[in-house]
Amino acid sequence: MHLGFMACILLSTDYIVDYILVFILGLSLTARYYVGYCYNIEMQPKSHYVLVGTSMFLIESAMYLSICLYFMFVSTYWEYIQIPNILFISIGFVFMLCMPESPRFLIAQKRFGEARDVFKWIGGVNGLS
Repeated sequence: MHLGFMACILLSTDYIVDYILVFILGLSLTARYYVGYCYNIEMQPKSHYVLVGTSMFLIESAMYLSICLYFMFVSTYWEYIQIPNILFISIGFVFMLCMPESPRFLIAQKRFGEARDVFKWIGGVNGLS
């Protein structure tokens, strides 16, 4: 979805259509961000949950502020930024297709066999048997 919106924004010549697409993209951003947040927190020890979560939100906010200031005061050529953005989204989509379900989620759903398979896959990726 994100990739399609970015391509449409890049190719669109109508500002109204751009505003609508950016609005819809912003609505989906929250859901996608919190999924990434949950996955990241699952990989941290409990003692680091607060530090990691707070750091993620602060860095995300600083990045959005920096991007807004850059396009407000430095450059108005945002189209060139969209091209690598589309590339990175495409790479992320491929990785998403290869990522297994979270073992914590599978265990909570009492799908222990699948969780065991995911743990084996994670171990294989990390060079463990």
